[in-house]
Amino acid sequence: HAQLNLLDVNKNDDGSYTVPPAVTTGAELIDALEAGGNVKLGADIALKASDANIEDDFYAYVVLNNNVTLDLNGYTLSCAVNPNWDDEYYYVCIGGSAELIITDSVGTGKILAREQHISFESLYTDDGWTDVPSITVQGGTVNSIALSDGATFGVTGGNVTVYLYDEDYYYSYDEYKDYLESLTFTTDPTAYLPEGFNVVEKAD
Repeated sequence: HAQLNLLDVNKNDDGSYTVPPAVTTGAELIDALEAGGNVKLGADIALKASDANIEDDFYAYVVLNNNVTLDLNGYTLSCAVNPNWDDEYYYVCIGGSAELIITDSVGTGKILAREQHISFESLYTDDGWTDVPSITVQGGTVNSIALSDGATFGVTGGNVTVYLYDEDYYYSYDEYKDYLESLTFTTDPTAYLPEGFNVVEKAD
């Protein structure tokens, strides 16, 4: 009999298990992330604002209030080119109180954030300001995501470049260590730097 990895199934409230289909569009991905559980990419996906079902020409907003594990599954997640804005890329802003775990069961999966075009931050909603999600990278290449002040971020595998920003500055962690337990970033990230990391101020 074939065996399923725990990353392939979601446990339902009645105790049964469901194998979720791999997502292949931006709208499916955002819906799955907000629902929580285990999410697997089934194709390369370039996110755009309309994927989030809101009226916005530039930004897609995603609120994570249920813990979610995203398996890149060897595919690439990125931001689409925005034809309404001088061919700049769309922005994807992710807030919420949940934990996001990023994995890659194949080994060639990537998140290409296009120089901070995918950010984790507090978002303003009808219910007020959200928290900032907790993010842990366990696998895959995660390139140039942005973390707002106060974000909790951990790395246990993969290859990661992160930008930390406040109102005035961007900071780049360009050197990835084999293991990084977890960090809580503040506007002065040097206080939390592990050995081997450097902080570089980025121009606007």
